[in-house]
Amino acid sequence: VPDLFVVVVIAVAARWLGQMVRGVFGAIQKGQVKVEWMDQQAAKATGRIAVVVIWIFAAVMMYPYLPGSGSQAFRGVGVFVGLLVSLGASGVVGQFTGGLVLMYSKALKPGEYVGISDYEGTVVTVGFLSTKILTPWREEINLPNLMLLSTALKNYSRTTGDNGVVVKSSLTIGYSTPWRQVYALLLAAADRTAGLRRKPAPFVLQRAL
Repeated sequence: VPDLFVVVVIAVAARWLGQMVRGVFGAIQKGQVKVEWMDQQAAKATGRIAVVVIWIFAAVMMYPYLPGSGSQAFRGVGVFVGLLVSLGASGVVGQFTGGLVLMYSKALKPGEYVGISDYEGTVVTVGFLSTKILTPWREEINLPNLMLLSTALKNYSRTTGDNGVVVKSSLTIGYSTPWRQVYALLLAAADRTAGLRRKPAPFVLQRAL
């Protein structure tokens, strides 16, 4: 009974400390608390990591007080579970590390329009294991974080403040098609598109015959 009481005390203390840490980093994430060395996106990831570390430390401290923790059977089960976790979590650890790199490097944030490999869309969430983007065709694509680290990432939203982003589209026409008419139609379509700047003016680039 005294050992179980110690386990309960450690669990309650870990829960209380975890809630306190979650509240602090949650305030940073919501912008209620300003910290120069951490932005809102990194605060979310850091808070989760801190809570996990607290519970791991609490589990290590509770282990000696668990009934039967010193028996050979308990130790055998612990080794078996640890082996299963180590074998099955190798890929998960890589994805988790990739998620941390993306969050702390500030390569992309929710709400930004990005291009990743053959995909383009608005970032919905940047998770520990994967990143979700929403394409202009309303398709939600789940991309593994390791793929993002090994692929060139285009962020179209970072330079929209002053210079804007060049929006391009390509098409192929037949030899008998009047190319001057196609030029005029393309420029007219660009002129009627809302949100495009008039300076510099839209242009048509002929790349091949």
